[in-house]
Amino acid sequence: ADLTDAKFHNADLSRSKLNGSILRRTDLKDSDLSEADLNIADLTGANLVGTKLAGSNLDRIKLHQAKLTRAKLSGAKMTKAKLTQVDLTQADLSGANLTGAELNEANLEGADLSRSNLTEAILVDANLKNTYLTGANVQKADLQGVNLENADMAGVKLKKSNLQHISIEAFGTA
Repeated sequence: ADLTDAKFHNADLSRSKLNGSILRRTDLKDSDLSEADLNIADLTGANLVGTKLAGSNLDRIKLHQAKLTRAKLSGAKMTKAKLTQVDLTQADLSGANLTGAELNEANLEGADLSRSNLTEAILVDANLKNTYLTGANVQKADLQGVNLENADMAGVKLKKSNLQHISIEAFGTA
């Protein structure tokens, strides 16, 4: 389905089957998409501020330049998702599976990535300032140029990750 530029503000779309749908620039602000299937969907430039996506299937989703400020993505499946230049400020990604996801130039400031799986994720030039990465798996990830200022990195697994040119000013574990 092509739902480009559609308005679904505050909509209840929980458990919806939207896999492969085109939702470019769609307004889904404060909507409930919990446990929805958005596998391979295209949400480029979409407004998902405050949207609930907990437990959703977002594998291979395209979210280039989407706004996901304060979005609830805990436990979401996001393997090989395209999240370049996305705004995930203060988003809850705890326990999310982001294996192989592309998060180049993403803004994750203040986001909760605790217990998330970022194995082989690409986060070149991403902003992870003030993020919670407690217990996250970030092995084999590309973190080149990432800002980790004041990030909580307790228990993070970084084996074989690219850490060139990262900023770790005031790097902490509390």
